[in-house]
Amino acid sequence: MDRDGVVSGTMIVNGTLNGNGYTMTPSNPKVTSGTYRFIELNGVNGADVKVENLVIDGKNMSAEGNYGIRGLFIVGNGKYTINNVTIKNVTYALNTGVVTGTSLAVSNSTLEGWTSLDGIEGATFTNVNFTKGKYANFKPYKSVTLTGCTFEEGFQIDFTALNGVITFENCKYGTTPITSVDDLKVVDGDPTGKVAF
Repeated sequence: MDRDGVVSGTMIVNGTLNGNGYTMTPSNPKVTSGTYRFIELNGVNGADVKVENLVIDGKNMSAEGNYGIRGLFIVGNGKYTINNVTIKNVTYALNTGVVTGTSLAVSNSTLEGWTSLDGIEGATFTNVNFTKGKYANFKPYKSVTLTGCTFEEGFQIDFTALNGVITFENCKYGTTPITSVDDLKVVDGDPTGKVAF
């Protein structure tokens, strides 16, 4: 039997959310016109925020215009740790507003869809699977280190806004090893400058 919890509106987390293996789904994540936030992580004044042992399932809820459900949305200048979390059936798996003085460590997790990190300083991803959903895009703005991570074939890494370095350690695209950004190539005919393998 599935164990789950339902979030109406947006859940705001500014401490630790330990899902204990439960699945969390939205009943109505729309909080303002055109904006869908499912779980908001708000590290007020540099606080530690942790999410662990949880499945976040957006249940393919529809979106308006260019907006969509955000699995985890980071606001505030905190220290964020995500471990053993699966995010699926959302438009944006892990997404941030413009934040500064913020760190992020993601481990042992699966992120389906778009991950965008605006202003996150020195993010690390360890043993993370990036899988395709409505979107398949990873877009860091600052330096990021990926260790033991895999990208599903067709996933894109967009470093057109990167002000820093992407470091790959023992990562793969499908079954092909990634050693550096030199292994990436420009997507043919893509005017946005996004890149894929």
